[in-house]
Amino acid sequence: MAADSKPIVLITGAAGNIGTALAAVFEDDYRVVGMDREGTKADFPLVAVDLTSDEVAQAFKAFRE
Repeated sequence: MAADSKPIVLITGAAGNIGTALAAVFEDDYRVVGMDREGTKADFPLVAVDLTSDEVAQAFKAFRE
């Protein structure tokens, strides 16, 4: 399956042990994109984010509502 036609899976904490293990499970069937703290590295696209920031907290609150 071409990478562009795969659905995307987003993994938070992607550079950690659990995140990298999840990415390995999903990489054949999904385009893996991760979120983690700035300065972390992974073998897939990684977006730097502080999940404890007020802005992200508000986004998750809006999502829950």
